[in-house]
Amino acid sequence: MFSHDAARTVEFAARRGRPVDVLAVFPTRDTWESVLEPWWMSPSAVPEGFAGTLNVGVPLFPASGSLAAAARGEDVERWRELGALIAARYPDAYVRPGWEMNIPNWAWSANPGNVEDYKRAFRHAATGLRAGGPNLRIVFNPNEGTGGSLPDATLAYPGDEYVDDIGLDAYDWDPGYTAAGWEQHRTQPGGWDFWVGFAREHGKTFSVPEWGVIPGSDTSGGDNPDYITAVLTWMGANADVMSFDTYFEETADYCRCALSLNPRAARAYTDMIARLAGGAAGPAAGVPTRPALPDRAPAEAPVAPRIHVLVLPGPGRRAGASGAGR
Repeated sequence: MFSHDAARTVEFAARRGRPVDVLAVFPTRDTWESVLEPWWMSPSAVPEGFAGTLNVGVPLFPASGSLAAAARGEDVERWRELGALIAARYPDAYVRPGWEMNIPNWAWSANPGNVEDYKRAFRHAATGLRAGGPNLRIVFNPNEGTGGSLPDATLAYPGDEYVDDIGLDAYDWDPGYTAAGWEQHRTQPGGWDFWVGFAREHGKTFSVPEWGVIPGSDTSGGDNPDYITAVLTWMGANADVMSFDTYFEETADYCRCALSLNPRAARAYTDMIARLAGGAAGPAAGVPTRPALPDRAPAEAPVAPRIHVLVLPGPGRRAGASGAGR
């Protein structure tokens, strides 16, 4: 597993009782030069012996750029450079260009007026990334629910040719995952069941690139073990299409998502990981197999599936109004 802090990654793995093999990272976002500065792959950040891969959240364009320029394809060469940079160490990494496009937090947020530009920019990003790293896996990654900037996040979908994996970010927030809250989050338009169904219909794998309790929000469930149990049970039941998940181990006040700060959630997480690893949750539980990706060249050797991992904060991250700031 890769980490912004190798020691914290080791601690999280010890809590899990299992190795961590996918890490979500976020390059700095100011300019393309800062995006391409690989501090997030530095030796001090990688635990000794790590053999996993990355989940890389990348802005659709840096602060110095624009959606219009990205839609014209002006950044394709930069995307190729980034793809080559990532693939040199992690050839099968997951990359999330312009994640959470359906909420208004980000400069690349899609809305009815610019959504065609968003799709064009995403297609250029995917094309460039694959030119630099042919086996990188491109993730289309909305936030759970309608999100606020788009009435339907499928309007931003760039097309099957440009996507390998459907990812859903979903925190214990607004409302918290009580029994009724979980039912709402699971079944609402843009909810958990909708997006896993979308992945199946389009022949894609499914991931949960960011999830966690979020006591930093007044509308969350706090230190909520029910959220942990519901999410891990749901992922076990959909293991046939699951590619990976990343728990958001953030300690900052806006979030306070870290299991180290939430003992009830931490106990539920540890118990559920042990159950899933042992198959106690039923035939769909355990470590899933990954379906072959359509219309993509296979890796030279089979790649073990990744599931239940860690996100750590780092330079260039900022709080966002969704209640899950990155």
